[in-house]
Amino acid sequence: MKNIFRLLILLLVLSTSCRPQETEVVILSLNDLHAKIDNLDKVATYVAEQRAQHPNVLLLSAGDLFSGNPAVDYYHDKGYPIIDVMNDIRFDVSTIGNHEFDYGQTTLAQRIAQAKFPFVCANISTDSSPLTPFKPYVFFTKSGEKICVVGLIQEHPETHVDKIKKLHFTNPIDELEKYLSLRAQSDVLVALTHMGVQEDSLLAVRYKELDLIVGGHSHTQLDTGMLVNGVLVTQAAKYVQHIGRTTLTIRNGKVVAKRNRLVDVSQLTQKDTLISKKIKEYNSNPELSKVVATLKNAINNAIDIGNFFCDAVRAEINVDIAFQNRFGVRIDTLYSGAVTVSDLYRADPFGNEVIRFEMTGAEVAKFITDNYNTFQRLDLCASGISYKIFVREHQVESVSVIMANGQPLDGKKKYSVAMNSYMATAYRLPVKDKGVGVGKSTVEATIDYLSKHKAIAYPRQIRGVIKK
Repeated sequence: MKNIFRLLILLLVLSTSCRPQETEVVILSLNDLHAKIDNLDKVATYVAEQRAQHPNVLLLSAGDLFSGNPAVDYYHDKGYPIIDVMNDIRFDVSTIGNHEFDYGQTTLAQRIAQAKFPFVCANISTDSSPLTPFKPYVFFTKSGEKICVVGLIQEHPETHVDKIKKLHFTNPIDELEKYLSLRAQSDVLVALTHMGVQEDSLLAVRYKELDLIVGGHSHTQLDTGMLVNGVLVTQAAKYVQHIGRTTLTIRNGKVVAKRNRLVDVSQLTQKDTLISKKIKEYNSNPELSKVVATLKNAINNAIDIGNFFCDAVRAEINVDIAFQNRFGVRIDTLYSGAVTVSDLYRADPFGNEVIRFEMTGAEVAKFITDNYNTFQRLDLCASGISYKIFVREHQVESVSVIMANGQPLDGKKKYSVAMNSYMATAYRLPVKDKGVGVGKSTVEATIDYLSKHKAIAYPRQIRGVIKK
C-alpha cells in the first residue's frame, strides 16, 4: 500500500514538473509627457502598487519628455524637474522623442547624464555632436525571462533643424532589421518607438518577430491596444492622462498571450507625498506667475490662439503679415481673466525666435499654397491677412488673400513678413534669404505687446478657410 502511495506521489510530482511554466510580465508605459509633472505623484503610487503586487514589472517611456510646462522648460536647469521625478518613480528605460532636442543637444546630454535609467535609440548616429552614442537596445531579466527593448525614432524629427545638426537619422523601419537577431536571444522583443501609430502599424506589418510595440508621438489613445500582424501596438494618449498597462504571458520562452488596457490617471486618488511636495516646489516660480494682462473673453481653440500671437507679433515687430504654425500652439483655451507668463509659455513652449522676411505678394501666396500641399490641412495662423485656399483633388487650385485693410494682396508689392524660426527653417519658403532674427521669441514679443495694453478683448476672426 505504501509503495502504491509513493508511486502516486511520484507521478504527481512528475506531471507537475512536466507542466509548461508560465510567467506574467507587466509593462507599464507613458508617452508624450511633455513636461507635465503634476500627475506624476499619482503615477508613482500606482507604479509602486503594481511592483508590490507583481514580481515582473517594467516601466517604459516612449519619448517626448520635454516642452509643454514652463515650470520644467524654464527651470534654471532646463528639463531637470521631469528627469528628477522620473528617477524617483524608477523608470526602467526611455526612447528619444523629437522634442528631446528642443533644449539643444548639450542640455539633452546633461539630462541623459542625470537620468538613472537608459535612453535607447537604434537609428540615431551622433557623429561629432555633444551626445554620446545611444545604446540601440537594452535587456531586462524578469523571473528568468529575457526581455529586449529596442528604441526607435522617426527619420525626420519634427524639431528645429538647428537643434539636430551633426546628428544622422535613418529609416526606423529599415533599421530594425539589423536587430532581428535579438529575437533568438530574448523571450520577449519590444520596440519602444517615437514615430506615431501609423508608422508603428507599418513596423508591425513588416516584423511579426516583435511581440509588442510601445509607441508615442501621435498622442493616440489606444484603449486596449491594436493587434497588427500578431504584434500588439500600444499608445497611452499624452500629458500623463493615461498609463498603458500591458500583460504578457510567457510559456516556455514564448509569449502566448498579450493584453493591454489604459489606466485613467484622473481616477487615481492616492499620491506619493514626497513627490507631491517636490512637484509643488518646482511649480513655485514667481516669475511665471506674473500677470501680463487681462483677457476680457476666452480664446477657445488653438488656431485662434495662434492668430492672437500673430497679432501681437505683427504689432510689436511692426510687420505687414505674421504667421504661426498651428501645432506650435499647445493649448486649446486661453481663459478670460488674468493672463500670466506661464499661460503664454504653456501655449507656445518652444521659445523660437521671430524671423523677419521681405516677400512679394506672389511669394506670400506661394508660401500658403506650398504649406497646404505639404500638410493637407489648415496649418497657418495669421495676422494682417485673411486667406481662402481652393482645393481640388488634394492640391491647391488657387489662393485668395485679402489684406487687413480690405484690399487684395498685391502680387508684385513687397511685404514684411514674420514667422518663428522653426517655420523659417523647417517649412518650404519661397525666398532664398534666411531672414533676420529680431531677438525676441513669439512669447516674448507677445508679453511686450500685452504689457502695453493690460486689458484685451479678442473677438474671434476666421482668417484661414479651405474650400473643396
